[in-house]
Amino acid sequence: MPQPSVPTPNPADAGAPAQRPSALETSVETMAAEVMAGLGLEPPASEVPLQDLAQLEQINEEQPLPEEELARQALQAGGADGDPSTPE
Repeated sequence: MPQPSVPTPNPADAGAPAQRPSALETSVETMAAEVMAGLGLEPPASEVPLQDLAQLEQINEEQPLPEEELARQALQAGGADGDPSTPE
């Protein structure tokens, strides 16, 4: 079965507001959810919709955090093991 092609992003659209998912994107997401459910799998709990990620990226580009704040957040998070006493 041939794989559908993924459209290449247009650099001119980089500053454009986030768009709603197309019918094809919605259909693919629905099919993926149905296949996973049929296999007894659940989507990861940390999955974030693409439009939300696009909005977050836009906010980060408009208002980047200073290095000190990024370091503070990294130390507070505690790294991959979640232990703040041993930051990564």
